[in-house]
Amino acid sequence: VCDSSNLLGYIVWWSGSGGGGGGQIQCNTNEVQLSVSPNPSNLGDFINFSVVAGDASTWWRNEFSGGVSNCSEINYGWSTRCQAVSPGTFTWTRIWRHCVGDINNCSQECMKSVNFTIKSLIKPPIVITLPSVVTF
Repeated sequence: VCDSSNLLGYIVWWSGSGGGGGGQIQCNTNEVQLSVSPNPSNLGDFINFSVVAGDASTWWRNEFSGGVSNCSEINYGWSTRCQAVSPGTFTWTRIWRHCVGDINNCSQECMKSVNFTIKSLIKPPIVITLPSVVTF
């Protein structure tokens, strides 16, 4: 017999798929496509880092291995613009959570990376080989 005198609490348990939070929501990494434009770019250029397919716009952040600074959002959650400040090949990593139905019903952190290249404006010297000088 259960009544208010012996009810200590309750538990809610969800065994269905696609809901309930707590790790049941899976990352949608296969659906997300990233774009870097222009790639390669030149030192001093502004570079756009964009999510062009899939939803990677919830609880998100960008991480760069280097090469850029002065970043700002141009389409909040979807596109970031940064300035190329050092030459080399670098990595942009997009980190987000995939949410279903509610902002609090999300996967753990998902991530996807893409490489980008910044070229130096200094061109290497051109070596010209001249014929031998003959003296008389």
